[in-house]
Order: sequence, then structure tokens, then C-alpha cells
Amino acid sequence: MLLRVNIENFKSICNNKKFSMIAYTKLKKHTNHLITLKDNLKVLKASAIFGANASGKSNLIEAMYFAKHLITKGFPNKNMYRSFFCKTKKQNEERATRFDFEFSIQDKVYAYGFTILLKSGQFQTEYLYLLDKESQLPLFERDTTLGICNINENYFQQQDMKRLEVYKEDFAKDTSVLFLREINRRKSFPQNSSLQIFIAIFGWFNSSLSIINPYTELYQTPYILFTNKEKIEKALQDFDTGIAEIKLMEVTKEKLIEELSFHLPNTLDSSEIVNDILLDIREKSKGEPVVVRFQNIGLYQIIYGENKEPTISSFCFRHENSEYTFTLLEESDGTKRLFDLLFILFLDTPEKVFVIDEIERSLHPNLVKKYLTLFFERNKDLKTQLIFTSHESLLLDQTIFRRDEIWFVEKNNHGETHLYSLKDFDERYDKRLSNAYLKGRYGAIPSFKDLQESESENGSTS
Repeated sequence: MLLRVNIENFKSICNNKKFSMIAYTKLKKHTNHLITLKDNLKVLKASAIFGANASGKSNLIEAMYFAKHLITKGFPNKNMYRSFFCKTKKQNEERATRFDFEFSIQDKVYAYGFTILLKSGQFQTEYLYLLDKESQLPLFERDTTLGICNINENYFQQQDMKRLEVYKEDFAKDTSVLFLREINRRKSFPQNSSLQIFIAIFGWFNSSLSIINPYTELYQTPYILFTNKEKIEKALQDFDTGIAEIKLMEVTKEKLIEELSFHLPNTLDSSEIVNDILLDIREKSKGEPVVVRFQNIGLYQIIYGENKEPTISSFCFRHENSEYTFTLLEESDGTKRLFDLLFILFLDTPEKVFVIDEIERSLHPNLVKKYLTLFFERNKDLKTQLIFTSHESLLLDQTIFRRDEIWFVEKNNHGETHLYSLKDFDERYDKRLSNAYLKGRYGAIPSFKDLQESESENGSTS
């Protein structure tokens, strides 16, 4: 579970900004939104971040995505990100960018972070601590500017320390890659090895932390169709999509190629794409059904039988009071978005963290409210977290959220992002937050200049 994130010197985020999922225990409302960890630590299941356009909400999400990418895959594009320091001050170009995460894995709490000089793409510091209520135990720390790499010899087994000594020498001055990523690259350790901690930490970033932007096309919902088809159909009905049934309609390979060629750019060969995908599935699927999504064109199930020939079926949707079926391409943007997000409601995987930028894209506010209500109901026994940004003031509702689950983002006069929580305001539990928000009570709303006044100042006449 995610506990805290600290970001510094990334895009509009200048000085250190702290985002916390640790509950404010004086609040007594929605106690079912809390998960209790070791040492009676109370953690929130959800948080909503509100703010105007260009306030920095997406920059906070992008900072988390960028940090995750550096840890799991390295630089996505080093040249592009060289200029992603906060440009409100000249000195920020020479100042390191910081990413700190605190999170729990199986009731143990860890802090992992690093700094990087974006201008040069060089990592400067990196650390991993094991935390408890009263202390922090350093597992490793390094500072490439000082040529230091320290590893806790009392924590790691003696035979593991021999391997770590090699890394210790190499990584004292290595600015090109993170230690956590390198020790997980093509490495395998015995199950009883103390080095398993590095696999667990890397796995949390790689698998447990899922970051979704407004145009991310997700693939998880089709996979849970195999075990939750009736539940998904029921959910689609409850959300008033008009969909009554999900059906599989067999299609030929030639038909699939034809459908793709109609929607893909002329520069792409649909026949080559399909044949490459089918070859990959035949080699890896072992006869199990595989679901393939071609952007928003369609969803297809592919199964290779004993004859080594594929059976291809298209997922289609039958609507109420209609004898016809519809493909994913024919559904509305809202239905596609909802279909993408449904899998979160049906996961039984523990300790997943979903971070969604602009959750309301293409969705009606009441539908999003229904989705959030279902999230809390269906995940009451799981350590699943949902963090999202939104412009939609109607979601500011104390019947849905606790005050410590609501955050605001706004920019100051210098263009720097400010992040703060509703719990910092003394509000009654029955107050209409959306009205107060739109009146500017909490800031984080658009500020419009007076056009008439501006034209007058510029000497314009009507």
C-alpha cells in the first residue's frame, strides 16, 4: 500500500510537495475506508485530488509515472526529460529532482527514494529503509557525488553480502542507473535469500503500482471476463450502458485483417501485424485463450487448438431490446472508458495501488459517484487503493469521502504547484463542499481575467 510520496523540482512542482495516504485519526466518518497496518497505522483506501486546468494535478501523476519508469525500465526519453525540472527559478536547472516513496508490503513499511539531476540525466543519491513506529533501518544508501555506497551488513546474510560487495564497489560512483533496477535485471535469488527484499521492492513498483492517464487503454478487464462475465454484464447494466450481454462471435483471420486495415493508418500493414501477433500467441499461449485488444477497434479472443490453427472470436455487446450486436468500436467513449476501469472492481489481487489522472473523462459525474461507491463496497476486505485527479466539483461529497481523502492543487503567482488537504479546513460534516469549492473557499479553481478590463487597458474599442 502507498503511504506517502514526496516530489521536488519536477515541472510545476518546485519545492518538496508531500502527498499522504495516512489517515487523520481524529476523523470518525467512513471508518470503513481505513486499513490498519502494523503498529496500528491507519491508511486510506482512496484519495481524490481536485484543481483547475494547468494547476499541476497531472504533473503530480506524471512525476509518479516518471519515477516508476526510471525504476523499472530506465529513461523513457532522456533528451525530452532533461528539461523537466521546475522552470520557475534559474537555479532549479542545477538542482537535483527528488522522488521519495513510503509503502507497505505484507505489513512491513519501506521508504525508497532517489535524486537525479535531470539536466545531465545523472543519478546522485538512492536509498532503501525499513521503517517501524520508532525507527528506520537503512538497508542501503549511496551518494555518487561523494563516491559512497553503504550496505547494511547486519541485515543481509553473509553469503549475500559477498555478491553485494561487488555492487557496492561498482555503484559508489555509477550515475547511469538505479541500484534497485540493476540488481533486478536478469537476476534470480534463492527463496530463502535476504536479497529477495530487492525483488519485493522492485515488484511493488513494477506490478502493484498502476498509473493510468486519461488516454491509457487498459487490457485487464477482458482477462477477468473468463471468470467474472456475469458480474461484468450486471455492472454494465447497473451503470445504464444499455448493454445486456457480452457475446463471443467467431471471425476469420481474413475478416480480422480487413477490419484492422480499415481503421489503421496506410503506413501500417494489418496483415503483417495480425500474423506477428498470432505467431507470438501460438508460441507462448500453450493452448490457453488469449485476449488481444487493438486500441479501441475491438477485443478478440484467440485460442490455438491441437491442429495449430487459431480460433478467433470478437467480443461483441448485445443491447437491451435489440437483436443486433455491437463491437467495442461502435460503443460510446464513456462505455469504453467504463469497460477499461471495471477490472478494478473485480480484482482479488492484494495490495494494488491505482493512480488515475482525470477519472471522469467521458463519464457522467453520477456514474463516477456510483463507481466510487462500488469501489469502497467491493474492496472492503482488500488492500486496494484508488487515487485520482478530477475537475468535477460534484465529486466533492462528504457522503462519499472523508476530509483527509480530499486534496486540492493550485498554482501560486510564480506558477508553482501548491498541494494541500481538506482536513486543513475546519468544515462541518454536512457542508456542501462543491458549493464552497466553486465559491473559492478552498482555492484550486480557475481564475479568469476580466476581458472587458483587459481590452480597456489595451486601448480597444467596441
